[in-house]
Amino acid sequence: MALDLGRLRKIWALTESPHPGEAMAALERARALLAQHGHTLRDIPVLLGAGERTAFAAGTPEPRPQARPAGPPDPDEARRRQAEAYRAAVIARYGDEESALAPTPAEAAVEAAAAPFKRRVAKTYHNGTFQTDSLDGWTYRLDGPAPPRVVAAVKAALPLPRTIAEARAEHDAWAERDRELAALYRSEGDTALSLACELRRDIVGEMLWTGLRAASLADAIARQRALVEDGTHRPEVARAVLADLEALAGESGPARTATARREAVLRLLDDPETAALADREIARRVGVSPQTVGNLRRRR
Repeated sequence: MALDLGRLRKIWALTESPHPGEAMAALERARALLAQHGHTLRDIPVLLGAGERTAFAAGTPEPRPQARPAGPPDPDEARRRQAEAYRAAVIARYGDEESALAPTPAEAAVEAAAAPFKRRVAKTYHNGTFQTDSLDGWTYRLDGPAPPRVVAAVKAALPLPRTIAEARAEHDAWAERDRELAALYRSEGDTALSLACELRRDIVGEMLWTGLRAASLADAIARQRALVEDGTHRPEVARAVLADLEALAGESGPARTATARREAVLRLLDDPETAALADREIARRVGVSPQTVGNLRRRR
């Protein structure tokens, strides 16, 4: 059954209700309806057309305030109020909603770099086949690694971080921009960044977690702090931190330093995005000989 755009339009109109409870309920109904047809909230502008986000459906009267019965505080209501307060703060920071939604310089640079690869493709889901955005046919992680030429273009869009601290700063900036856009679209729980910007965030994230070698103790601490604050179990990052510390500690002895370098080479060979690098480039990044990289590659 095709997506009922008339129904979607009426539901979406109610997300602009002045009553937070009704607005959030409408948002959840819209998200559920879209999911049934392989869409997300990001597809709303395309499905309904520009300018449909805030308009009430024809003939749908704006609801009148109704008294709420006294009772214990509603935690969901408190969370919604916090979300609306954050949304208002974002708009105030940029000056108005239109400016807040406009691409930032970083977004614009990444989008321009990815533009030659953008195309719509047919994607099959459990409930049918639908058109969706892609970068050279890649639609995100479920498709495996992004095409190498797309990755190269997105990497070249902005200077890559040189230290773990710089990678943390850029990764956090993308996370905050994602949060801003999600608040502006009122799409809590959905990724709001574009496909190209998500890829850039993933590239920088890989550098933060395992890709870069700590240049100083402060760098190693930055990686460990990011791991602690992330709050997830990431054994590969813990190993990277250990390798950082071993490489930085000259008194740890040549055997441990060699082990740390070997682990660093193996991490790069395990990553589809860096495994394609030449042995000489991997050797340069880690501080070993190209022959060592070649030997480890052949043994895998």
